[in-house]
Amino acid sequence: MTLLFMTLLMGAGFVYPRWASSTLQSNTNRRQRRTQRRARVPVSRERGRDYSKFLHASPSHRQQACSACHDTPTPNWQQSRGFPDVADYPGHDSCIKCHRQQFFTGARPSICTICHTRVSPRDDARFAFPKPSSPSQFNVEFPHDKHQDVIASHVAPPQMSADALFVRASFTAQAQSGDAVGKRYNNCAICHETLKTPAPPPGGWRDGFVPTAETFKSVPTTHASCFSCHWKSQEPTKDNCAGCHKLSAAPHAERVWFTRISLKFTHAREQHTAECTTCHINITGESTLLGLRPDVPLTSCSGCHKTSTDRTVATIETELEQRKKDPSFACAKCHTSDVGSKSAPPSHFALFVD
Repeated sequence: MTLLFMTLLMGAGFVYPRWASSTLQSNTNRRQRRTQRRARVPVSRERGRDYSKFLHASPSHRQQACSACHDTPTPNWQQSRGFPDVADYPGHDSCIKCHRQQFFTGARPSICTICHTRVSPRDDARFAFPKPSSPSQFNVEFPHDKHQDVIASHVAPPQMSADALFVRASFTAQAQSGDAVGKRYNNCAICHETLKTPAPPPGGWRDGFVPTAETFKSVPTTHASCFSCHWKSQEPTKDNCAGCHKLSAAPHAERVWFTRISLKFTHAREQHTAECTTCHINITGESTLLGLRPDVPLTSCSGCHKTSTDRTVATIETELEQRKKDPSFACAKCHTSDVGSKSAPPSHFALFVD
């Protein structure tokens, strides 16, 4: 009897460790599978919300003042902008005060992917600001009509305060270098500066025509011009982002600026250095950038380019005559062939209707 008991006990000693090890391994595998299943579902999507995307229009963000998250200027403004500006993402404190749970849930919180290129405690690299791949969530509300009134009211350049001296633009706009008499105007050139080195379009310049330097004017893309007035003194000030940046109904791609129709027109020519609104008539009454077109009525050009007693000089009249004789003729005084080969609009013929 004793021998039988000892035999059974020894057998159990061999079997139990294997059974226990197998059970432990099975439990471990089940836990790993559960963990993997949980990992495949982003922890940031709790309650139907995707915390890997930031929306200014969400109810919790919309009720916040811009300055609750954004510092103006950000500490990196000198390296990134050269003038005091918002040039970086808000710090962690701006996010953690509302999203502590999302920050500390899981090993790789997807809320971090909004700003960071890689979620890692050892890697703090971030996307460029503003995030290049992120669609715009705002429309910029810029009233040309109000600014035109302000510009016109300045007989002499205003005295800039000490905290506005960082602005690159000046209220006294030097006429282009092609202007021999060096005229000065208080005008649109405060913000729209001369673009000296235009980049060629995709595929290169049409017809091999390369515009000369100073043909184009720049479009402001930063706060440099705005902050000369709107830093502290005039609303909307630097802390009132919503004064210009209006939430859009839906995220959208950045707007594509206008295509120059008359590519051969240059702002640098001496006869073209007049006050900007001499030609850009309609834009002075616009209250928004939405649907804005800086169109120039043909009558602004016809004063000089309608006709000439010298029939060898290309004018609107001589080129329309050529078009009547040869429908394939491409007008070339103002246009490259992609535009000049199209049918002339009625506005051109209307110039010669008595």
